[in-house]
Amino acid sequence: MDWVTVTNDPPEEEMEATGEEVRLFQEYIGNKKMYPFRHQYQAFQLLRNGEECVLVAGTAAGKTLAVVIPLLLRIKKGSSQKVLFLYPTLALLEDQLETIRKVAALIGYEDQIGYIFGGMSRWELISQITKPILVATPDAVYWFVEKNVKYSSVLFYSLCHVDDIVVDEAHLLSGLMGYNLKSFLDRIQEIRLRFLNRNRMRIHVLTATPTDVVHRLSGGKHILGRSKVGNVLFRSEPQNGNDSTYWGNLLSREASGDFQRMILVMNSAKRVHQIFYDCTEQSNTEAEALKSFYKPFGQVAGQDVIQAMKDLSIDRSLIQKWMEISTENVRILFKMLPDNMEIRFTSAFLSDLGADVIGNIISEVRTQAETFFNKRHSNTQLSFKPAGKLYKHYHILQKVGALSFDLYKQTIESYGYELQSVWDQYIQSLAQDAEEVAQAVVNWKTWFHQMNDSHLLTNIASEIERKLMNSSIPFNSIKFDIQQDILFSLPSVSINELVEECQNLGIPFGLVFEKLSNDKKIRIHHIRLLKGTTIPVILYTGSMTKRARKGLIQAFQSKEAVRAILISTSAVEAGVDFDADLLITEKCTGSSFLQRFGRVGRRSQGQNRVILVTRDGTLLGRLRETFEDKSSCNREEFSKLMIEILPKREYLNSSPYLEVLQANVTRRLGEIGQLIAPVQSNLERLLLEKGGFRYGLRSTLPQIELLDTGIVREPFQALAQITQNQLYVANGSFVVAKAQLYFDELIYLPWKYDVYIDQDKTFFNMRLLLYWYKGALHGIEASPFRQILLGNEHCYSRSLHWGLNKFEVVKKFLESGKSQPEMIRQILPYLYAVQENPHLNQYILGIGDVFLLRGTDGSDIKEIIDAEAKEITLRNQMFLIQP
Repeated sequence: MDWVTVTNDPPEEEMEATGEEVRLFQEYIGNKKMYPFRHQYQAFQLLRNGEECVLVAGTAAGKTLAVVIPLLLRIKKGSSQKVLFLYPTLALLEDQLETIRKVAALIGYEDQIGYIFGGMSRWELISQITKPILVATPDAVYWFVEKNVKYSSVLFYSLCHVDDIVVDEAHLLSGLMGYNLKSFLDRIQEIRLRFLNRNRMRIHVLTATPTDVVHRLSGGKHILGRSKVGNVLFRSEPQNGNDSTYWGNLLSREASGDFQRMILVMNSAKRVHQIFYDCTEQSNTEAEALKSFYKPFGQVAGQDVIQAMKDLSIDRSLIQKWMEISTENVRILFKMLPDNMEIRFTSAFLSDLGADVIGNIISEVRTQAETFFNKRHSNTQLSFKPAGKLYKHYHILQKVGALSFDLYKQTIESYGYELQSVWDQYIQSLAQDAEEVAQAVVNWKTWFHQMNDSHLLTNIASEIERKLMNSSIPFNSIKFDIQQDILFSLPSVSINELVEECQNLGIPFGLVFEKLSNDKKIRIHHIRLLKGTTIPVILYTGSMTKRARKGLIQAFQSKEAVRAILISTSAVEAGVDFDADLLITEKCTGSSFLQRFGRVGRRSQGQNRVILVTRDGTLLGRLRETFEDKSSCNREEFSKLMIEILPKREYLNSSPYLEVLQANVTRRLGEIGQLIAPVQSNLERLLLEKGGFRYGLRSTLPQIELLDTGIVREPFQALAQITQNQLYVANGSFVVAKAQLYFDELIYLPWKYDVYIDQDKTFFNMRLLLYWYKGALHGIEASPFRQILLGNEHCYSRSLHWGLNKFEVVKKFLESGKSQPEMIRQILPYLYAVQENPHLNQYILGIGDVFLLRGTDGSDIKEIIDAEAKEITLRNQMFLIQP
């Protein structure tokens, strides 16, 4: 395919613009002769008048500034009480936060920005969420909703006072994420209207490619803007040859040509890392020069910085201050701490710790009891032996099995409340008054001994210890003396941020940098040389931690390097402000392509080029046919054509299950939630009774938590790489396990195992069977099916596939249940539905725990367990069993 020139008409400045927003804009830019673009000024006017805005414009169009300036001025004037900026990714949030901070500083609100992130304690959340300017990702907000009611109530009450919400790059919030966010915002709107007598929040949307989710989120007036970018040459070409060598050859080919900044964008983080190491080296003589040049963009372990400062005899109070600043928001795995370390626990942390443990114990007892009763009081023994009243009922249950399950369940709940009460009293006893208990300092070894002396807490002391040992705690909770030797690892810091921190504290950075360099403590993991050249190649993905990414874009943009290559994932698509003159991308969706396309020609004046590489012959044919007679086209026309040609990702926008799930989320908000939630359906009741709810903003699949803050991995992929001794019990309800390693370690690990679903075990532990009948989703308890099938030990889940939709099999079910009419009565609705629709049971849609297996090369297949020999399962999942 020949090159096609994509032209662009730049946006026009609004030369007649006036008002306080324009004055602040010029102050931000640092030039009183510059005026905002027309679409920016239109946004100023809309937001000044308290209207909603949907700003549609590509990259380099100044969308963020168009809303930040008027909204922060409204805060200052008292026209709005709070504003919340929501960003779909952390990388985008970090980039745009600088703009918000700079504007806030200009109006004297630099200390009025609250940053909401997952893992905050309740007290940390309160201190941040009371500020008038809030920034967060939707994931962080949902973390608090899922955490527990205490977090939810604090969060919702504060967010009900937010008058303006900005959803940036809203086109990325598609499918489940868009539905959940819309439900979350609707819930806040309802509470504001019904109980606070406040007007609806204004929801402002910023996007490059408007999608259905944009229209669902906001009904604001649409403003169309243009990007300030130059003309770009575009062509497509086929991917030929082996994947492992093709991309390296392509980079080498283009490196021989004329470019200054090249970006290669792939869809998979794993492939990006593989390509990075396959096509680069760091062992030639030029690499030493590279190390010296890029040391300012390297990483150094926190304990090495402290040791260097101590060796240089820098004032210990300054070292202490640096450590406090550099470890802000940093969490550390508790088991990594020395035995004699004193910890400053907050009462909120301790309360949540006990509540999680007690909740898990009670849930486990309830599940065991349900299994016991379902098996009609078989010889199965309940493994948990509680104290007090519950023990008496347990003893009766084991002896004669005479206690009804409902009564036993009530007793379990009562025991849970009793335990929680004792736990709360114990927390209060750690200090003399409420203020002290909020910052109680304890030696944790002594603390566990004290717990064991309490009669009721003895039963949960070991669980508390296990939970705490596998928890990550805020580093600032540690009562640390700088004179102590650091016997544990601190997170790495970038030299880039170390410079700024040293300057602010008056620490001589030059001496520290020289010491670290001489001791060879500076590591440059993510910058290497393209093989056979002196061109630096930089790795950048959204899966890398914030600290690992720090400074990499600046390194790519550095004027000191004549040429540079960036290899990245879609993390470069949204918001991160940098430019290139050559982009190579593999096939992706139309909206993603346009975001990537916008990285080229933002500032450079040379020849800007974009190459789309694909193995898809049909796509190549369509591209050639479309642009065969076009040597050029304008950007608007090009965008429409690429949206039509490139694949579209289909998203689930709604479902009966999601509606039930969101109704339950609302109900969990206490009395107010009960009032605004829809009438409880039979399916919601069954879900609550037989499994509860687990959900996330982006998916319903629980994940593997890594040591990196905020980094989680898809469980099947992670479990294929991580060994048993690296897995520990998870802290959160939406995490299946915690892995004792960082993302940077995981991404390079080979796949050691094959991971499977234990279909038979999953089926026999299924809690609910779901089916679609007469336009609605219905559910029935799965236990009657299990009890009928248990009559034949060789009858597994495949039996249903073989013929439950056949009349003779249905008849067999009815006959086998003659002596159990109640059981048959429970499954009759499903049997009737099967008779009407013979294909209904071709697949089994169920809810319950999904049991996992793994092995090597199909042999030695075993259950997946963690380091404490506890089985890892995907709790309370909806799943489909197919033939």
